[in-house]
Amino acid sequence: NDGRGHIAGDCCLKRIGGALKAIGARPRDIAARYGGEEFVLLLPETDAKAALHLAEQVQQAIADLAITHGHGHAGAVVTASIGVGTVLPARGSDSASFVEAVDRLLYTAKQNGRDRIEAARL
Repeated sequence: NDGRGHIAGDCCLKRIGGALKAIGARPRDIAARYGGEEFVLLLPETDAKAALHLAEQVQQAIADLAITHGHGHAGAVVTASIGVGTVLPARGSDSASFVEAVDRLLYTAKQNGRDRIEAARL
């Protein structure tokens, strides 16, 4: 938004959302904007290995979009920093804690150099 304007920013978000929706294409999968420039892809009945593989597909799909970035310090094109977590829900489990843990993984990916994936079984 700051570098290229709100219309370009909205277009970028829509294109990334479309790429996520295409990868999370099963009937129960959910792709959603989580806030700002963050998205979530919920993949029920997906184990850790498959989730990591899908995260790699997301990263490649976003790279393939080759969306130019408005800020030189962030690189020439938009990239994806991804946090991946899997969990087997139990009675009384707290979904908010799971989301917070995966969000921390996302920020770890950003802190460790961006355009990378951090994964954990939570």
